[in-house]
Amino acid sequence: MSHMRTHSRNSLFLAELILALCFLALVCAGCIRLFAAAYLDRTEAQRLNYIRENTVRAGELLEGWNADPDQLALLFPEASMEDGSLVVSFDRKWTVTGPENAFYFMRLTPQVTETVKGGLLSFTDAEGKALYSCEIRYPLLHSEEKGGPEA
Repeated sequence: MSHMRTHSRNSLFLAELILALCFLALVCAGCIRLFAAAYLDRTEAQRLNYIRENTVRAGELLEGWNADPDQLALLFPEASMEDGSLVVSFDRKWTVTGPENAFYFMRLTPQVTETVKGGLLSFTDAEGKALYSCEIRYPLLHSEEKGGPEA
């Protein structure tokens, strides 16, 4: 009589286990990419929220500004002057800091004409990459136009 050889069930189980582990590795790689993308989106959203908050703050201060360059420096006491622009330095957590520890910069370049006051506001990172920029303008009202006492 001839012996019939049967394959061991262990090798079939081992092949099935290897296939299951490969599938699990592929699923884990997809999940890691998904979590990494979510983290990057969250940090970008946080950065844009801080930029929005500081843009609104700068806009509100410019609205009440009387177009005097000396008064503008008083409205932004944490800023330093560079080439006619006010520069505010922020660290990674958007806390105002000195330029040596800065990770983000807000630059406000005032622009005043006969009828308009405002400025060009821009945000950059430490490498100089532009993150956001906008121009803020308000009508420049003189004291007689505001309804104040006439001379």
